Amino acid sequence: MTPVNGVLGCLVAYVAGSFPSAYIAGRAVRGIDLRTVGSGNLGATNVYRELGAVPAIVVLLLDVLKGGLSAGLIPGALRADPAAHATWGVLFGVSAIAGHAKPVFLLWRGGGKGVATAAGVFGAVAPLPLAGALVVFAAVVA
Repeated sequence: MTPVNGVLGCLVAYVAGSFPSAYIAGRAVRGIDLRTVGSGNLGATNVYRELGAVPAIVVLLLDVLKGGLSAGLIPGALRADPAAHATWGVLFGVSAIAGHAKPVFLLWRGGGKGVATAAGVFGAVAPLPLAGALVVFAAVVA
């Protein structure tokens, strides 16, 4: 992959990560800015607290997809060397997480923590370790 493609991939991933699904959900469901209520965080947990389970699940899935698609599809679309696919996937995934935390569409203010987006990245580049971590998480929560 050329350096230009690498930079392009990072920009695409950052913009994808910047999609403010929780902000949109708050505006669409109750006409509120989730950055001003609850924890003030644009994540699925605050969506759950303020809007309920269904919007929270939708936001969670969208946030996971932002990271997973950035880490899983962009390297292939830019024809990354198969041996370096995971490395590029991590780089593009980190760009998506940065976009989620500091979204350009909200003028770099008030994003989320990036947990669901990071889970999507890990699902794309390291699915078995993520599965193990999810089992441990479920056991602790239970």
